[in-house]
Amino acid sequence: GMKKYIAEPFRIKMVEPIRMISREEREEKIKEANYNVFALKAEDVYIDGNDITGVSTAVIRDRKILQDDGMVGVLITLNSKENKLAYPPKVITIGFVSYGEYENHLTRHASMLVDEALKEVFASKRVTFNDIKNTIRSVVSKYYYRKTQRSPMIIPLIMNKAK
Repeated sequence: GMKKYIAEPFRIKMVEPIRMISREEREEKIKEANYNVFALKAEDVYIDGNDITGVSTAVIRDRKILQDDGMVGVLITLNSKENKLAYPPKVITIGFVSYGEYENHLTRHASMLVDEALKEVFASKRVTFNDIKNTIRSVVSKYYYRKTQRSPMIIPLIMNKAK
């Protein structure tokens, strides 16, 4: 006879109807909740990617990246007089809790790779802030993807060393 198919757990999705309520109903619900959004019932709320403050899908997308893949901040201090770094790059990560001790290894290596890449960039030409940021983003994103299969948000921070 026909073999009975058992769905793997990861294929099981929950589907329930989404009720879109009219503007009048929405105004009524928020009034009943004394204009406290936290007092609304979940089934009376529908999130469309925009809210009253105009939080757009771009913001939602960024939050999703931060939630899934975390963030890597790369802090560099320029000595623009001598066209080089004043100190080795400082790499900070947020959202990589599961990596424990390995995280220190990753940040140390990322810092070394950024240092080497920027030395090359500085040697080759007059450097703009954009060159620096693009180099940091490129080096760090490739490295973190290779090591963790994640694509964290890369935030380069550039400071100029005071004379």
